[in-house]
Amino acid sequence: MDEDNPDYLVHEIFTQSFWKDHPLGKPILGTKETVKRFEQPVVSEFYGQRFYPGNMIIAAAGNLKHKQFLDMIREHFEPMKPARMAMLVLRRRSCRALPCATRRPWNRCNSVWVCGVSIAHEKRFVCYVLNTVLGAA
Repeated sequence: MDEDNPDYLVHEIFTQSFWKDHPLGKPILGTKETVKRFEQPVVSEFYGQRFYPGNMIIAAAGNLKHKQFLDMIREHFEPMKPARMAMLVLRRRSCRALPCATRRPWNRCNSVWVCGVSIAHEKRFVCYVLNTVLGAA
């Protein structure tokens, strides 16, 4: 279904091309093949390696019974062991044209323009404005 959405597809093609041979270039939803191989133990192990008390926030709102809610949270999360995940360091990418196209019977053209500066760069707001002017989703 996502492959039939031009906005989604153009970003998937861009990401896979830009981050070629890197985990960030993989489809965020997975491929048909990877999703078919999902099994409970594998998914549980993956989450067990990445979610731990130091990087989780549990919040609730609405008409609930506070003690009952805390008891439920303790039951499910108290057994978790503290851990620390290493930071992922990405090597800098150079800017380059990534020619890629797909032929679909759509009545419009979709493209990806990247204005990449550090999140702390003093001119990052220029990129935000450009993003909006060019039709950010």
